[in-house]
Amino acid sequence: MKKLLLLISLFISSLYSFAQEEYEEFSFKKGIYHVTESIDGESFFVGTEKGESIEVNKKSSEVINTFGDEKNLILTQAISPNLHFLVTGDQKGIVNIWNRTTKEKKTITLHKKAITSLLFNYNGKILVIASADGTISIWDTYKTSKIITLQGHKEAVTSLSLNPAENRLLSGSYDGSVIIWDLRSFKKIHQLPMEGQKVRSVAYSHNGKYFAVGLENKIVRIFN
Repeated sequence: MKKLLLLISLFISSLYSFAQEEYEEFSFKKGIYHVTESIDGESFFVGTEKGESIEVNKKSSEVINTFGDEKNLILTQAISPNLHFLVTGDQKGIVNIWNRTTKEKKTITLHKKAITSLLFNYNGKILVIASADGTISIWDTYKTSKIITLQGHKEAVTSLSLNPAENRLLSGSYDGSVIIWDLRSFKKIHQLPMEGQKVRSVAYSHNGKYFAVGLENKIVRIFN
């Protein structure tokens, strides 16, 4: 209990310190639904309601690139570890993999409902795709083919997280549960019920010893 209170205290302190920092403001003409940062910290990508991902240079504040086709709003994005690819997921269940240099696009249609979360493993070989249809697709980026579809949730999957060793995948869902998956066998290890509360977000700690679950009732639970 003391350890949990310490973690919460450190988290609140970090929020306060962030609040004291100076910031820059960027204005966009289109509604913003998702923001992510490149691993090198040089750029951030803004997913809009018009189906575009706008790349902005953090130092110059200039728009570098725009990826999109003005169709469906982008709900989630991910940048490959080698920085070569941008992946976007939209409200119609479409995943687009963009080459950041050539702007060539590969479209993946594995789901019929919205893409809610995207996640690369450390070397970019595996792309994890979560959907509002309650399933998770594991995509091999090298072979450009689906490895498997993980089925275990009864409602929309809302969030994904990999542990540092990358042998465990965490998924949260509106069905009020969190599932821990074995990424070697692609089997379900354990399903944790959240007493009917919809799961908004999940996250492993940097050392993999803990994970946090954000619930609809404004509660964060920390597990070890």
